[in-house]
Amino acid sequence: MSLLNPVLLALAAGVAVPLLLHLLHRSEGRRIAFPALRYLLRTEKDHARRIRTRQLLLLFLRMAVILLMALAGARLVIRGGGPAHPPTAVAVILDNSLSSGRVVGAGRVLDTLKARALEVLDQAGPGDRFWVLRAGEPWDIAAPLTAEEARRRVDGTAVTGARGDLSGALDRAQGLLQGAPLDAREIHLLSDLQASAFQGDPVEIDGLSVVVYRGVPEPEANRYVRGVTVGGGLPPRANRRTEVAVSIGGAAGDTATVPLRVFLAGQLRGAASTPVEGTAILPTGPFPQGRLEGYAEIDPDELRADDRFYLTLPVAPPPTVALAGDPGPFVREALAVLEEGGRVRRSLPVEADVVIAEWGAGLAALRPGQRAVVLPGADPALRTALNRRLREVGTTITVEPGPGREVAVDSDRTGVGLEGARVTRARTLAVPPDAGVAGSWVTLEDGTPWLVELTGPAGPILLLASRLDPAETDVPLLAQMVPLVEWLLVGQGPVAEFRRLEAGAPLLLPVAATDVEAPDGTRLPVDGTHEFRFTGEPGVYTVLAGDEVLDRVAVNAPLRESLLAPIDEASLQAQLASGTVTEATTGPEWQRRVYSRRQGREVWPFLLGATLILLLAESWAASSGGVDRRSNSNRADVRHAALP
Repeated sequence: MSLLNPVLLALAAGVAVPLLLHLLHRSEGRRIAFPALRYLLRTEKDHARRIRTRQLLLLFLRMAVILLMALAGARLVIRGGGPAHPPTAVAVILDNSLSSGRVVGAGRVLDTLKARALEVLDQAGPGDRFWVLRAGEPWDIAAPLTAEEARRRVDGTAVTGARGDLSGALDRAQGLLQGAPLDAREIHLLSDLQASAFQGDPVEIDGLSVVVYRGVPEPEANRYVRGVTVGGGLPPRANRRTEVAVSIGGAAGDTATVPLRVFLAGQLRGAASTPVEGTAILPTGPFPQGRLEGYAEIDPDELRADDRFYLTLPVAPPPTVALAGDPGPFVREALAVLEEGGRVRRSLPVEADVVIAEWGAGLAALRPGQRAVVLPGADPALRTALNRRLREVGTTITVEPGPGREVAVDSDRTGVGLEGARVTRARTLAVPPDAGVAGSWVTLEDGTPWLVELTGPAGPILLLASRLDPAETDVPLLAQMVPLVEWLLVGQGPVAEFRRLEAGAPLLLPVAATDVEAPDGTRLPVDGTHEFRFTGEPGVYTVLAGDEVLDRVAVNAPLRESLLAPIDEASLQAQLASGTVTEATTGPEWQRRVYSRRQGREVWPFLLGATLILLLAESWAASSGGVDRRSNSNRADVRHAALP
């Protein structure tokens, strides 16, 4: 026990007042007994005994009232319970990521987490400071708040479609608390504790207390749309049939069969069923030239946000292709396959959309808008001619002899899937700072670029470091050969096909963009960075320049958010290195665990209540004694009147 205002305990000295009054009123007059009144004396002795008992009771009640009022004024505190605590800096990590939208009973997981957060604020004192970190909004800024401000922020928190990065949120929280001017500091982690939300190295908590809520019920088996691929990874061509492959994901061991539906261009284009972890392939099309949008969906379950997958992609006529020189038999065969499938058309160089140029032949003659794909040829002596032709179109990149050793593809940004492909001969693409390189699409494991994009005077120029021949790389022998050739021709593969993003990831915008329209119709202006951060809702986002549509981008639920298995206690403790972790599984336990340096429960309301009860008892005892005093007075009069 302790006293918050011990000075007022001096009021307890007032208990001496009723004690003194009691002692002063104990004097009695001399009594003379005579035989005629002796029978009255026996009656009075019994009555006096009752009077003394009542007087002692009144003395006790009055002393207790004074003592209780003194303790109430001194603010007596019982250790181990109650909301009273020293001023505390609290970082509340509120997980509003996509998985917090899971429906449990009559509400969502986020509703439960918000209720726990509000319980923390209900116990707050005027000296506490709060930071509310929304784990599902990586772009959000957390500022120090009072309890009332924090309450409004918690109430205004909604589920986003972004993934939760709990490791990053914990790292941010401990950084914020390290700068707090209060001695008592705590992190309150309110989450469904997905194991997939803890990524990277353990977070150094530096001795802070971390209170974790583990009261979210275990999830049911979750099923979700893993991905959608159109045309086997190749974008559809105008007025040509294609196919849509829909992959379904789920928990390990789930053997259920899941029905699915595909909507394209505002119509139901197909329906099928597939086992979990299976893929359904549906024929569809043809579609006219323009932009094709739609989605694939399954029946809703507890977590509904990952049951639909959006897509948007252009439907264009097949490009016209011309050859300048000999690209080799494998490139010619790939072009024949694409032409037979209606995906390209052959043309003369002057009319073609794309020119495949051996050693850069004809680069200077390209007309505006033409793309060029530059491949090494069979004659190595023409390498110097390529360098000269590159200088003629205004780029300073040079092609040098390679090291002549076998390496593997390390990074492939085309989306074709070249990672691990072997390259036995590659020229060195020397890229000075002023080379005019727009991007490096494929990189080898030694860090050298293998496929780069240059900015030419007419249009983009793609430059490969190897000839597409088995003598220099095994790519022609792989299934990725035809998709790679088509990507080189149109700059569209599985990645560019949908321009799709995970919810919460930044959307890079063209310089001309002025606004972005979210799926709910909200139109937000673009800031000076030309990076749009507010992609928290799955759907299709429209990039605008005034009223002109520049792009349509599909944003989908992160796959990691569909993995609902929670982290176990040992792994969680390992993630929070050097921190004190306390877990709570119920609401009442949570309220007891937070504010670990609490001072205890103030009992002054109970003391005042007891004081009121004692005062009522004292009033009753005092009033009931009045009749006895009058009777006693009458008997004394009789005794004195009988004296001689």
